Amino acid sequence: MANRAASTRNVALIGHGDTGKTTFVEHALHRAGVTSRVGTVPDGSTVSDFDPDERSRAHSIDTTPLHLKWNDKTIQFVDCPGYPDFSGIAVTGLWACDAALLFVNAASGMGVNTRRMWVAAQRLGKPVVIVISRCDSDTADPEATLSMLQETLDGTVLPFNLPTGKGTDAKGVMRCFGGDATDDPLFGDIEEAHSALVEAVVEADDDLLERYLGGEEIPDSELVGGLSAAIRAGTVVPVLFLAAGIGDGVGVGKLLDFIAKECPAADRPAGFEATDDAGNEVDLGPDGPFAAVVFKITTDVHVGKQAYLRVVSGSLPADGMCWASGSKSNVKVAHPSRPQGKEFESISKVGTGDVFCVAKIDELGLCDTISAAGTHVTIAPPPFQKSMVQVAVTSKARGEEHKIAAALGRMSDEDPSFDADRNPETNELVISGRSSLHLDIVMKRVKDRFKLEMETHIPVVPLKETVLGKADGHHRHKKQSGGRGQFGEVYLRIAPNERGGGFLFEDKTVGGSIPRNFVPAIEKGIREQMGKGVIAGYEVVDVRIEVYDGKHHPVDSSEAAFKTAGSRAFRKAFEKARPTLLEPVMNIEIDVPSRFMGDISSDLNTRRGRISGVDTHGDHQVIKASVPLSEVQTYSTDLRSITAGEGLYTLEYDHLDPVPSNIASRLIAAHEAARHDDD
Repeated sequence: MANRAASTRNVALIGHGDTGKTTFVEHALHRAGVTSRVGTVPDGSTVSDFDPDERSRAHSIDTTPLHLKWNDKTIQFVDCPGYPDFSGIAVTGLWACDAALLFVNAASGMGVNTRRMWVAAQRLGKPVVIVISRCDSDTADPEATLSMLQETLDGTVLPFNLPTGKGTDAKGVMRCFGGDATDDPLFGDIEEAHSALVEAVVEADDDLLERYLGGEEIPDSELVGGLSAAIRAGTVVPVLFLAAGIGDGVGVGKLLDFIAKECPAADRPAGFEATDDAGNEVDLGPDGPFAAVVFKITTDVHVGKQAYLRVVSGSLPADGMCWASGSKSNVKVAHPSRPQGKEFESISKVGTGDVFCVAKIDELGLCDTISAAGTHVTIAPPPFQKSMVQVAVTSKARGEEHKIAAALGRMSDEDPSFDADRNPETNELVISGRSSLHLDIVMKRVKDRFKLEMETHIPVVPLKETVLGKADGHHRHKKQSGGRGQFGEVYLRIAPNERGGGFLFEDKTVGGSIPRNFVPAIEKGIREQMGKGVIAGYEVVDVRIEVYDGKHHPVDSSEAAFKTAGSRAFRKAFEKARPTLLEPVMNIEIDVPSRFMGDISSDLNTRRGRISGVDTHGDHQVIKASVPLSEVQTYSTDLRSITAGEGLYTLEYDHLDPVPSNIASRLIAAHEAARHDDD
């Protein structure tokens, strides 16, 4: 297994959409003899994009594992979606691999998702090789693209080869490391590029650096080994040029050669942190304990749940008994198969570096670890970006609410950036995702797979009620209708509690004015009224109540009477203590190209936003601000319009703030009108 792992390369294909990732792997499969023809994205014939939604939209939505043999090496690709809408899915594919090819379009340059996937790779400790693709495009500018990458990305970004001609034949991409160029490059100098790469390689190795500075010429064989180490350490980020759309793919063969020779092998897994039950670090590798991570989940009404895994360490036990970190239970892993697009091949042995699939194990979840029963190894999952867009959903057909909730739960099992929860405050079923497109695709899949249709609306903003001042409240509840009556009298004070401090109730009565056994009933009445709201029907929060006096009757007083008295005394005090509405305020981070900075700032001002800071990352600005939730419920669509689709943002709840009086007055009036209509 160790020898097999040493000859295995697990590589994620990442980058912005429309950068040629799927086109490259299609040519690679054909070059390696896996397929008899080269499929294309426009006609929906690629091995990678086999899902009907992917074919209709002409771009990847899910990760797809693919494999081929090249130069006695097994190369396993995970083709990841490129659009930010599906970034969570892309990150899980990247996490499962040992290196990444970051594709950048030579015609359009760095897309909005280029830097984000670069950052994701850095956080996960994955070495990156950059591929500048589509060099044959009429509008391609590979030189400007390379310069932008070198200016923007934190790393020693150096060309490993340089393009010549116009990328119209096999000589369109020339190797500069070792020097076999026969034509002048479109830009740059072969020898200068070679020298820069050599210097970067030797700087990563103290022995090579000492010999190099001493004037010794380092043999190519040692430089090649040094380059592999420098790539793994991240001290060198090689750049290769590609024109896969021309003929049989200009540069495809050289890129495969590079992956086979220079990318990290699976026997030294990169970027995985494993611990046991006691929190001790676990050494991973071919001779280590068995551990595999789940990087993709699919569900089907006929097949059930399918889990795609990558073996990080050891070999699958012969009996298949494993421990699943998510469910913390033992599972039987049987009948493993090797995926190739939508096809599966049964395999008998599974070892380090292998990618395999198992079906009908409901205990497995996305990003879970499975390990040999009794070892309890857990590999840390990757971090994910937060959801940006929320919509409330209802079933189109009556009586299918539970089916909708169950189907959405299955969708959240597949996609770490999608979530579905019932909001306990509004009782709405709310789905969350990276964009409106993201949510549209999820709902379409629910319709196609489970024959369930939904309607959507903007979620109700969960406002709260509170007071800004102090006031007294009094109510005597007296009722006599023959026989035993009802009597309870309560005097109380209300005051604001600190924001987030919740509800504080104190009994300050003396002399037995209210018997102790009736005090809990007063608190219960107040709490029930707080849940219903007073001025606009929203829950009351952050108030202090002090019950300081009252009266009781030895016969007619009861818990019910004091519950009513407490509730009504609370209402009277609340209405006199400068009541107000509170709204959720969110922290927002908006990542946009610098040219949109002014437009974004102006737009935030119209949304009652307050900018707290701006960070610069190359040609991008990250604007940090606070803004009311009600002002950004459709921000995904608005930001896309302002930035032509180049902006991204994240939202996170921060605190509650008073609603401006003009808005609060309108909401209170609407509540009063609705209440009168009900009456």
